[in-house]
Amino acid sequence: DEAAGMLMEMFADVEVDLQRTVTRSSKKTTEIYRTSLGAAVDGVMDSCHDDARFCFCEGLLDGLPSARDLCGLLRDARELPFVEAGRDWFGSFPPLARPSDCVVLAGAGARSTFHRDPYEWTGTSLCLEGSKVWRFVAPPPRSGGGVGAVDSWLRSYRLPSAAWEDGGATLSAGWQSDASLYGIRSSVVPSARDFGEWGEDDPERRLAELERVAANVEDLALDFRGLDGPARQSVVDGIHCAVQYAGDLMIIPAHWWHQTYGLEPSLAVASQRC
Repeated sequence: DEAAGMLMEMFADVEVDLQRTVTRSSKKTTEIYRTSLGAAVDGVMDSCHDDARFCFCEGLLDGLPSARDLCGLLRDARELPFVEAGRDWFGSFPPLARPSDCVVLAGAGARSTFHRDPYEWTGTSLCLEGSKVWRFVAPPPRSGGGVGAVDSWLRSYRLPSAAWEDGGATLSAGWQSDASLYGIRSSVVPSARDFGEWGEDDPERRLAELERVAANVEDLALDFRGLDGPARQSVVDGIHCAVQYAGDLMIIPAHWWHQTYGLEPSLAVASQRC
């Protein structure tokens, strides 16, 4: 709560890009709106599965001297599990070459891209408010093809990296797929308002329903159109599900494909370490 309050107090008036994705008859259209972070928070409250609002604010925390205490608070929280793991080698990179922390604001029904991070990078996500559903696809052992097999099953591709001015290099780009771990939402899935009311009146039911839906690949169904039968089953067999709550730090292992989904609005800070 302290970090979320500090973040909104410092950055509420800063301009960010709010992404709105509308789905009708299986066709998606995406528009980008330039607005303040405070207005984006209001916007994601109207989000739903077929009209999803998502804000990915990379670099927002960089270069503001007054945010030093906030950045220190976030850094201490995310580095705690890595005390025995040794140094983060990104600290040896030139400042302009280091991955930036990213503030992620997601409404109900919003999902991230289905992707995996570059190389052996380890991702972290610190949830400050709300909750997120996470689904991961674990790579098989090397004898079963390793992560390359998953890349192939998902017909993955790499987008040009924003780190290179010519836009053509993929050195620091991750892998992405057009498949989705949350393509179809059943009408029986509770609404964000339901979860909000349970949070006030019946917290145990809220937790139980969040975890039930996260693990139910029929109510919150996969969209693997375009993947053949064996590939589809191989991905399904490797899926792991989790719910992240406010205060939780999610650690994303290298080579694990993943995608998030909002059953209720959330605010998080995503980072990378190497």
